[in-house]
Amino acid sequence: MDGLAATAPDTTALLTGMITLLGDRLEASGWRKGCPVATVALELAATHDVLQQVCAEVYASWERILADRLAADGHPDADDTATTVLALIEGALLLARARRSRRPLDAASRRATLLLTTH
Repeated sequence: MDGLAATAPDTTALLTGMITLLGDRLEASGWRKGCPVATVALELAATHDVLQQVCAEVYASWERILADRLAADGHPDADDTATTVLALIEGALLLARARRSRRPLDAASRRATLLLTTH
């Protein structure tokens, strides 16, 4: 995410880049590999405190990157919007995996873009 954040020219490009990158990974794996953090969080974080902490830190760093970009764009609710967008992406990945289709990712990308530009 850090590399993408460094090269994305704006927040919308960062968002669509994240969704594209994760969607490409999912599709290339035959719909087996969703978000690597979500997989660990769902399977192990409830019973392994160290893994839970690592997952929380990764998600927090992703949220911070998005929130910082949103704040720089003048978005008034940068922190809440970053959390919402990340939740939207994670949910779309789960639906895409279950459906074996990029359609949920495409829909999430469109709606998340609206969230970023509405303020």
